[in-house]
Amino acid sequence: MKVVTSVVDGLREIYEQKVLPLEELYKFKSFYGPKLTASDFAAKPSVLLLGQYSTGKTTFVQHLLGRAYPDAHIGPEPTTDRFVVVHRGAQDRTTPGGTLATQPDLPFGGLATFGSGLLGRLMGSQCDASLLDEITLVDTPGVLSGEKQTMDRSYDFGRVVQWFASRCDLVVLLFDPYKLDISDEFKSVIERLRGHEDKVRVVLNKADQVDAQQLVRVYGEGRVSVRARFGRSARPSAPPSVRPPLRPSPSPSVPLSVRPPLRPSPSPSVPLSVHAVRPRRPSQAPCCGPCPAS
Repeated sequence: MKVVTSVVDGLREIYEQKVLPLEELYKFKSFYGPKLTASDFAAKPSVLLLGQYSTGKTTFVQHLLGRAYPDAHIGPEPTTDRFVVVHRGAQDRTTPGGTLATQPDLPFGGLATFGSGLLGRLMGSQCDASLLDEITLVDTPGVLSGEKQTMDRSYDFGRVVQWFASRCDLVVLLFDPYKLDISDEFKSVIERLRGHEDKVRVVLNKADQVDAQQLVRVYGEGRVSVRARFGRSARPSAPPSVRPPLRPSPSPSVPLSVRPPLRPSPSPSVPLSVHAVRPRRPSQAPCCGPCPAS
């Protein structure tokens, strides 16, 4: 038995000895991605934030960090037009996407397979925040609503989201209570998350801007939409504060074993197969004498 110094080292050794030979045999990198490197195993847990434009993704990141990260833009129109990897750094600075994908200590080398179209829309943002000692945050471009706008992208947005979702430990979908309509691009993005449902968490941002009645309506409509996109039964449920009370339980004074049945059981002397309901014959008038001969 070989002893390893940590769980990460043990997983890496198993991958290199057992999994990697199969990937090379079946040309796994040709249709999925390159092999895992040491930086993939040593990387911190990461959180991917997705949502339509102006749902508060960048503001959400800044709230978690307690400060603004370098080159962050906030506005009512689509402002974050690139993938921003927010990670720990002693000094505030930004890193171009081409450099970010080639750094050996970061697990983003696989993004180079998407070409220069994506690398030009990828950026690293280093800042000194205590939360980044534990996790890495990935801010994404706002999902657009029009087909004409999405045609301007020089890369496959859905495939890039799928790449990040397969490697991130948590995927946060942010919704705005004033924009519950799911655009075609957002619909395709959610469908790309199939297989990673256990990572997905839905956040209704700006919920403090609506009253309780509107919140219940928004909660139900949003739940139906999201569950339908993941191929699950869409059964909306209200928040706990507005759910109707449960039905009263049976009286505890009567044990369950001696409670009377709901319907009387058939007589044991008559077979069960003959217990049928026979239609009643209509009642006849009493006979008042002999009937005349026909």
